[in-house]
Amino acid sequence: MMRARSLFIAAALLCAAVPAFGQNYARPLQPVAGAQFNVSLASVVSLTVPNGPPAPSAAMVCVTGSGGASYTTGGSTPTASNGLYIAAGSCQFFYGPAVLAASRFIAASGTPVLQVEFYAG
Repeated sequence: MMRARSLFIAAALLCAAVPAFGQNYARPLQPVAGAQFNVSLASVVSLTVPNGPPAPSAAMVCVTGSGGASYTTGGSTPTASNGLYIAAGSCQFFYGPAVLAASRFIAASGTPVLQVEFYAG
């Protein structure tokens, strides 16, 4: 019983000391001025990344309205049936200046609207 308790305590301490995969506590994200709100996706839209300072390194992209949006992050042009999909009511983080500059969005169905906030860190 004592050995099992010791192993449990050791495991709990190890889990508390090691952050979960993908978490980075050393560089918290800070909001950057220049958000884009209520952007129509009736045609292809690129992010208008603010110049800073500080220069943004990430963006929270949310889709509101109805339906959903298709997007690409490599610079190609998305269509209603080509690209990754974000449903209305969902958000996605985009990381890295190159990804922010190359991201493109368009309505895949319904009348989705884009909401974007930028972050540095």
